[in-house]
Order: sequence, then structure tokens, then C-alpha cells
Amino acid sequence: MAMTTAPASPGTPRMTALAEDEALLWPWWSQQAAETVRLLLEEGDMAAAGPGHPLIDACEELAADVLAPGRLVMLCDSGTAALETAYAALGLDAGSDVLVASHSFRSTVTAMLPTAWCRCCATATP
Repeated sequence: MAMTTAPASPGTPRMTALAEDEALLWPWWSQQAAETVRLLLEEGDMAAAGPGHPLIDACEELAADVLAPGRLVMLCDSGTAALETAYAALGLDAGSDVLVASHSFRSTVTAMLPTAWCRCCATATP
């Protein structure tokens, strides 16, 4: 029961509507992923799964093995947190010159502001 539409222009892929039974396959979760989420829910505090939590450590190790063998990987809860972490890892501090795209999400720039405008943040050590 797949339904297709004609391409909008030559070379444009066709859009295909999935049959109802196919649509039920997405999103796909492995049994292990579902069990992990269930365990976290039973712990009662989703925020407990932070740095040092066995599940987070295991996920970071897996990501490092698959995406960046021999390198450290740190999970972040947002793109802004990822940018802040990357900027800190690069050693950016007040006065650093940084080029960013003129048309981008605001966190591309604001993620580096704490080190530029807050002396306590710029000198703090984790």
C-alpha cells in the first residue's frame, strides 16, 4: 500500500508513504535500549544519569570506540553544552579570535561568552 508522488523536478527523489505496518517500525529501539530506559525510569531520577553514571560511561566508551578510537568522548545534553565544551577544550579565553558563520544558531557565539565576559568563569577550574 505504498503511495508515491511524482518528482518535483528531474533528479529529485520520490516521496514514498509507508504502509501502516512499515510505519510502525519507526523509531526502532533494540531490546537493550528499551531495558536501559526502563532501568533509568525505575531509578526515579533521570538526572541521575550524569557524568560518572555507569550507563553514561558505557555510552561514552562505545562512542569513542566507534567514532574516535583512542580519543576521549564526552556526552552533552545540548548543542550549546557541546560547543561550550569544545571551546574550553580548545583553550579559548578572553581575547581569542573566533570566526563563526554569519547565519548560524546563536549558541555558536553565545557559548563562548562566559569566558569573555565573566572573569570568574574564565579563571575557574572544574
